[in-house]
Amino acid sequence: MGQYHTIYNLDKKESYSAGGAKLWEKAYFTEGMMGLMVLLSNSNGRGGGDFYNPISPPLEKGEKYTMHINGKGRINVTKKDYLKLEKLLKEINGRWAGDRIVIQGDYAEKDDPSFIPEDVEFKDISRLVFENMRDILAFKSELIDCEHDDTPDVIKSIESELQYCR
Repeated sequence: MGQYHTIYNLDKKESYSAGGAKLWEKAYFTEGMMGLMVLLSNSNGRGGGDFYNPISPPLEKGEKYTMHINGKGRINVTKKDYLKLEKLLKEINGRWAGDRIVIQGDYAEKDDPSFIPEDVEFKDISRLVFENMRDILAFKSELIDCEHDDTPDVIKSIESELQYCR
């Protein structure tokens, strides 16, 4: 049988696992690695290709917010929409930036570097990461015609991954 790996944050006592896959398989699981990149990112959300809130807050007080859409102009959304996405992002975006991280398999032994004993408790945040990513992508998918990109497929893949989360 293969060895299953979990990613541990030693500083926050949290863990993240991209499903019931082995190390090599996890490396190819795009959504799982996207979640890890968002957790570790020190500057996500400042440039194209980032995982960010597409809604721009208003320049002045009021309820008019704008969602920027690649090549399709703008869509008006509410302050509630903006705040919802900000909350989802805040929970995961850069959460592990600068922390000590260990990837350990279930065949680890005491003399391995950075060995983590089984009796040390870590909070599994896998469900939080996948649900937040799914909800952000689903929100964007509702407002934008996504038939020409892979967003619906990514959402399905994330939903499938949730079955492995505690």
